[in-house]
Amino acid sequence: MKVGVHFSCSALVGESWPDIYASALRQAEIADELGYDSALVSEHHFKAEGWVPSPFVLCGAIAARTTRIRVGTDIVILPFAHPLRVAEDILTLDNLSRGRAVLGAGMGHSAAEFERFGVPYKQRVSRTEEALAVIRAAFEQDEITVDGRYTQLAPTRVTPRPVGSPPPVWYGAISEAGARRAARSADALVIGPSLSVAEAAAARAAYDEERAALGLTGPGEVHLRREIALAPTAQEAWGVGLEPLRYQASSLYADFPRDGSAEEFRTFARDRYLVGDPAQVREQIAEARSAFAFDGLLLRFQLPGTANEAAERATALFGTDVLGSLA
Repeated sequence: MKVGVHFSCSALVGESWPDIYASALRQAEIADELGYDSALVSEHHFKAEGWVPSPFVLCGAIAARTTRIRVGTDIVILPFAHPLRVAEDILTLDNLSRGRAVLGAGMGHSAAEFERFGVPYKQRVSRTEEALAVIRAAFEQDEITVDGRYTQLAPTRVTPRPVGSPPPVWYGAISEAGARRAARSADALVIGPSLSVAEAAAARAAYDEERAALGLTGPGEVHLRREIALAPTAQEAWGVGLEPLRYQASSLYADFPRDGSAEEFRTFARDRYLVGDPAQVREQIAEARSAFAFDGLLLRFQLPGTANEAAERATALFGTDVLGSLA
C-alpha cells in the first residue's frame, strides 16, 4: 500500500507558523527516509488557522529537502487560478524534483473563498472540469490550443516539459458525485478525511461504477485521506490527539457539535480517524480495508494544536512500526 504524509500547516492562536512549517519539512524528511510514498500539501485561504494558501511554495521546499518521495498537492483548488499557471507550477516542480511531482486537484467548497476571489460559486464544477482538461493537455502536448468557456489560448508552448511521464493527476472528493468526476477526469481518486468508512465505501463504489460506464478496464487508483494520532500507547495517542481532532471536526469540518463530550467524540471518531498505538492503528486500517478496497493512505499527523515534536514522533513511529505491515 502507498502511504503519504499530508500537510496543512494550520495553527491555533499562540502557535508559531514558522515552527510548524519547519516541522512539516522535518516530517517530509522522515517520510522520505522511512519509505513513505508521497508528501502532499493542501490549499485553503483566509483561515484563522493559516491553512497553506500557497501550496507550490511549500512543495518546492519539500522537494529540495527530499530525494525519493513524490511531492505535490492534495488539493490545489482549480477555480482560483488560471489552469495554465497551475500546469506550469507542477511542471516546474516536476523538474525541480526530477520527476516526482503529482497534482492533486479539486473544486473547493468554501463559498467565502470563492466570494473573495471573485469566482462564482455555482461555476466551481464547470471551471474545475475545464481546468483539468487544459492541464492534462499541457502535460501531454508540447503546444496546446484552447477554446473553452473560461479559457482561450492561441497556440501556446508549455515549458518546462515533464521529466518522464506526465505527472499523475489525482482528484479529491467528499461525495459520490465528486468520485464520478474523478473517474472521468483524473488518474486517481482521493477520498476526503471527513467521511466515515461507510461513506468512503460509497464514494469508491460510485467511482468504480463511473469507470465501468466509461468503458475503463480494471480498478482505478484510490487513496483514502485520514487524520491520525499515533503514539506508543493508546492513552498517549488520545492525550495528544483528542483536542486537535475534536477541534478539526467541530470547528473546521463542522461534522461534530462543538459542545459534544469527549466520550461522544471517541465514538464519532471510531470510523473516521486513526487513533491509538501501532497495533490499534494497524487494526483500524485493516477494518477499513475490509469494508472497501483502496490503494493508498494519505495521513495528516499534525492538526491545529498538535505539538511539532508529537507529529514528528508519530510520523517516525508509523514508518517503523506500521508501514512495513501494509501490503
